[in-house]
Parts: sequence; structure tokens; C-alpha cells
Amino acid sequence: MIDGVLIGLLTNLKVQSKYVGTGHADTNKFEWMVNQHRDSYASYIGHHSLISYFAVAQNESIARVKFEFVE
Repeated sequence: MIDGVLIGLLTNLKVQSKYVGTGHADTNKFEWMVNQHRDSYASYIGHHSLISYFAVAQNESIARVKFEFVE
């Protein structure tokens, strides 16, 4: 029983050290929200069709929208 719990804890620590945005029991709302925003912007920048959509909707160039998202 203790071995299973220890393995679970070590697995969680490994995942949390590898992926910054994974939460844990002590993650507060603000930290969770910051992680969500960061991950969303990274996804928008990584998918050209989403960046194009935002650029057309805002009447801006794709480079300008990418720059604003990186900021």
C-alpha cells in the first residue's frame, strides 16, 4: 500500500517538473488562470489558422497579432 502511494507521488512530481502548467492540490485560482492563459496563447501562436482568424477579426497583420500574444 505504501509503495503504491510513493510511486504515485513520484509520478506526480515527475510530471509536474516536466510540464510547468500541470497543477497540484495547492494550486490557487490565480496560478491556475495564469497557466491557462499562457497555454492558450502558446496554442494560438502555434496554430497558423487560429492566428489568421484573430488577425482578420482584429483587422491586424498576423505578425502584429503574434507579437501582441507574445507580450
